[in-house]
Amino acid sequence: MTYSPRSSFGEAGQVRGFLETVIKYTTAAILLGVPLYPKFPLIRIPATFVSIRLEDILIAFSAILLLGAYLPIVKKIFNSGLKRSVLLYISVGFVSLISAIFITKTIIPHIGLLHWLRRIEYIIPLFLGIEAVKRDRNNLTLTLSLKRRGEYAVFPLQHIGED
Repeated sequence: MTYSPRSSFGEAGQVRGFLETVIKYTTAAILLGVPLYPKFPLIRIPATFVSIRLEDILIAFSAILLLGAYLPIVKKIFNSGLKRSVLLYISVGFVSLISAIFITKTIIPHIGLLHWLRRIEYIIPLFLGIEAVKRDRNNLTLTLSLKRRGEYAVFPLQHIGED
């Protein structure tokens, strides 16, 4: 008899299965949406050049998904060298932000915070992709297929005569 977490854990297995599905399709949405959707501002922040775009909301949603995926294994997160390196990067950026706000007083606090959050936003799809592939190896095939289709849509003339 094979081990199936969905049947063994009941409600927890259903939540895990739902989370796997949502992570898979969110990864696909980011792979297709970020390169294809124009970088038009959705919400402008007054008195700044910083805007919130539609992809920012999609990536914020994926950050919430990752939080749900990593919360049960929070102690194991620090065993990975990559995750420790990213945490160090985010921490150094935060210390730099605090220094720029309070010590050198060279930035406006809310603009600095938004720029720091943008750096974190760039890292979230990496972990989302890793999590999607870790949960199901078939997601790697889906991911590569979607990436290739996105390339066809963005650069159609470069692929004439291929395949």
